[in-house]
Amino acid sequence: MSAEISLVSNGIFATLGNPSVQMSGAFKNSSGNRIQVDKFLINNINIPLWGLETSNFYSLFVDSHSEISNAVNDLYGSEVTVEVESSVLGDFSKTFYLPEKVVMNLGGISALSKSQNLSITWNADTLNTLPVALLIAYNKGKSIHIDPNMPNQDLQVIKVVPDNGAYTIPASDLQIFPVGGLVTVNVMRGIQEHTENSSGNHALINGVTYVTTIEFEVVN
Repeated sequence: MSAEISLVSNGIFATLGNPSVQMSGAFKNSSGNRIQVDKFLINNINIPLWGLETSNFYSLFVDSHSEISNAVNDLYGSEVTVEVESSVLGDFSKTFYLPEKVVMNLGGISALSKSQNLSITWNADTLNTLPVALLIAYNKGKSIHIDPNMPNQDLQVIKVVPDNGAYTIPASDLQIFPVGGLVTVNVMRGIQEHTENSSGNHALINGVTYVTTIEFEVVN
C-alpha cells in the first residue's frame, strides 16, 4: 500500500504574476487500486477529490486568481508539512523544505543563436542542497508544421548544475538544433521525499518548480 503526492509549480517566464500550482495525491491499497483517505492536508490546506468521486484522485489547482493563492505561494521557500489520515493506510506526516519558485532571465534574447553562448540566470536558493536542471528542448511538432523538412527527432541539451543562479551553455552544445527550428529553454528544481508510517506503508512526495519560455527560433 502506498501514497504518491506531488506539488508542482509551473510558469511561463514571460508571464507576469505568480505561476500556477497543482497539489495532488493518489493513495493505493494492497491490490494497487486507488482509494479515498479520511484527510489530506498540505500546510493545513485541504486537498479535495478531483472530478468524479469514483476517480479517487485528489487535486487542487491554484492560479493567481484563487483566494488561497497567497497561502499556496508561501509554501515555496519554506518548511511544508504533508498530513494524511487513512483507516486503510494508516497516518502519514512529513515536514520538509520546498525550494523557492524559479525565476529565469535570458538577457532579453529574441532568438536562439547557434553562434553564441547562451547565458541563463535564475534566482538561486541558498537553502536548496540539490542541483538544478537546465533544458533546451526542440519542438519537433511545431517546427515540422512550419517547415516539413525539419528533423522529426527529439533533440535536447540537458545540464544538471549547482543551484548558484548562473550557467552558460556553450555554442558548441547548440549545434544539434536546426536553423529555423523552434526550441524552449527551461529551468527546474525540486525535491523528493520518502516516508514510512507505523503500518509499514510508504509515501513518496515530489515537490517541483519549473519555468519554461515561449518557443525561440534557432538562428545562425
